[in-house]
Amino acid sequence: MEAEEEMGSVPLMVNVTDADILIIGGGAACVRRANALSEQGARVWQIAGSAADAVGQLSSPVVPTSDHGLPVRRLVLSEWSPELFFQMNPLKDALKPDHMPHATVDDKTICATEQLNRYAHFLLPWKMNVDHLSLIDVSWWRQFLFVIPMGDVSSLNIAVANIARESGILVNVATRETQSEFQGAGSIEFMAAVRRDPLTVGIYSGGVPTVSQVIKRRVTAALPETWAEAIAWLRSRRKDLTDFSLSEKERKLIMARLTQLIETADGDLREAQAYWRDIDKERGKTV
Repeated sequence: MEAEEEMGSVPLMVNVTDADILIIGGGAACVRRANALSEQGARVWQIAGSAADAVGQLSSPVVPTSDHGLPVRRLVLSEWSPELFFQMNPLKDALKPDHMPHATVDDKTICATEQLNRYAHFLLPWKMNVDHLSLIDVSWWRQFLFVIPMGDVSSLNIAVANIARESGILVNVATRETQSEFQGAGSIEFMAAVRRDPLTVGIYSGGVPTVSQVIKRRVTAALPETWAEAIAWLRSRRKDLTDFSLSEKERKLIMARLTQLIETADGDLREAQAYWRDIDKERGKTV
């Protein structure tokens, strides 16, 4: 059996705050992908399929954002036709009452720009098809950080992936059929992740999600919640050390020792804090 050729890739963390991201498709997988992006501060524009699909997503649980803990709310843009949507550039400037006089959520009309800015997941209640591609100028694609074609029509997914790549846009090839047809640089993959903010452990298994989930469970079990506080504390100490009259080598040795003490204690800070107090006394500072 011939082994599949592995793509050349590097793991990256991408800041999606205030970025526009396009998802094509509806269903549970799209909801999960949209949630993951919008809760990190992205504006997600999702061509959700039917009106029923879009309204159904409104009933999904509201997820919190990571920056201010505010709820991410979803808005069905019922008055936006394909012709209107594909001409709006930039989309974020279109979030004004005159563009959506009948946009509603919870039966309340949205009528102020500051209210609209509270929304991070915008649903278009119609299906995209290949004919729509002729309506779209290349500059329209370029307003997105990346595009995720994951609808139920493989030919459309492949066409969108290729157009986005030609436009210089990153593409998440989310369906098996698209992955088999879409070749070349510019494709991105989402990893399973274990978060202990500010720590994130990403897991990629080469396209076998069940393996990623097994490894995620193991990492979650092996990484106590106490590490979140420990890493935040270490970041503060690293910043403090820049004010000390020490060489770079001395700073690195102190950080290595602090980290070792926390590792030995499985995330508990007490030994490391005691060590830091001794250093602080020597420097004539107060923690």
